[in-house]
Amino acid sequence: MPFMWGSRWGGMRGDPAALIPSLPRDAKIRKFWEGSDFGVAVPAQNFAGIVAVHADAEYLLNFRKEIGLQRLIEDLGRQSGVMGVMLFDADQSILAASDPAAIGNREADPFLRAAWESGGAKGRHLSEGGQEIYQVVTPFRLDQKRIGLLRLDLGTGGMAEAVRQAHRSILYYSLGLLMVGVAGTVAIFWLQARHTAERRVLEAAVVREQRLSAMGNLAAGVAHEIRNPLNAISVGLQRLRLEFAPAEPDAKSEYARFVQLLRDEVGRLNSLVDQFLTLARPLKLSLAEEPIGPVVAEVIALLAPQAAERGIRIEQIGPGAASRIRMDHGQLNRALLNVLLNAIQAVPQGGSVTVATEVAAGTLRIRVADTGPGIAPQHLDRIFEPYFTTKEGGTGLGLALAHKIVQEHGGELRAENRAAGGAVFTVELPVAGGGGGRRNT
Repeated sequence: MPFMWGSRWGGMRGDPAALIPSLPRDAKIRKFWEGSDFGVAVPAQNFAGIVAVHADAEYLLNFRKEIGLQRLIEDLGRQSGVMGVMLFDADQSILAASDPAAIGNREADPFLRAAWESGGAKGRHLSEGGQEIYQVVTPFRLDQKRIGLLRLDLGTGGMAEAVRQAHRSILYYSLGLLMVGVAGTVAIFWLQARHTAERRVLEAAVVREQRLSAMGNLAAGVAHEIRNPLNAISVGLQRLRLEFAPAEPDAKSEYARFVQLLRDEVGRLNSLVDQFLTLARPLKLSLAEEPIGPVVAEVIALLAPQAAERGIRIEQIGPGAASRIRMDHGQLNRALLNVLLNAIQAVPQGGSVTVATEVAAGTLRIRVADTGPGIAPQHLDRIFEPYFTTKEGGTGLGLALAHKIVQEHGGELRAENRAAGGAVFTVELPVAGGGGGRRNT
């Protein structure tokens, strides 16, 4: 009869021949379940009858060995940072462990009992053999029923390194967020400042347009009322000069001089009325494609005597004089005349004015630079406003009229101070064929 060896002998484990020397040498040693079959029958739930399972015992044990909980716990115990894994029953006996030699032992640990009674997970720090361990105990449930406790021993070395790595990551992340935040804040403030500046420019432009419109309407009405009396005065002076001159030579000469003075003043008033009307209503331009050089030369020739009287030198430079633009010759001449006259009046005796022309990116630039005192910073934003002037006896219409004429040509007129001293006025106009400009006729 074969010798049967199994768990019925309690704690006897190992080689039977070594444990029991009295065994016959020819005894056939096999485990008690070898060659046995097992059957299980349970009542069926969905039909009348039973469900029966019949299998070889060794197959079932091998299946348990392959997929059993012990193997899973052993695999878990071999993971990095895991010092040990144990499964306890309700009496704190070890059912499975990453160290198979511990199976069957019982641990009388109050910490385990406290975890069992609380029904929740618990953790604690331990020091074993000079090594820090963090121990976690949690109830183990099967089909919602608590059947034991699962204890996991973790080496804190890996956790400490993970914490340090997390701290470094948090630090880098925080620094990155801080840098992004600072950059974002700077960008927001910059965009907000630019938006505010643009809004202020637009608001100032709207206010200026509203003021110009109101003043233009007023000026147009006043100019219309003034022009008719001026025409009558001019006709009357002409008749006085021709029909009522004294016979005596000396009196006649004085009379003629006096009448001419009155006519000159009437002409000046008529010019002011024309400027009022020009600012008050849209210009009607007669555009033709012409070179800019002759216009600049005409303006310089017209103002050269006035500049020479004060010892002011006018210099014309730049290769852009041959450039052609679509312009109203008379109106553009009028605009450049006002700009150059303003520069001459701002320069002290013995100074100079430079008129430079250049072409870049389809735009003609005429720069009128002087060696005067420059423009006060608080006046730069108002320099082209009608009726604004810093000159004694000035009307404040010349630069405003020049600005309007340049705008009507699709260009731009700017004023700024030079670093070397003095002011520079820049007229920008689109070159013919380069687009831009208005097509008024």
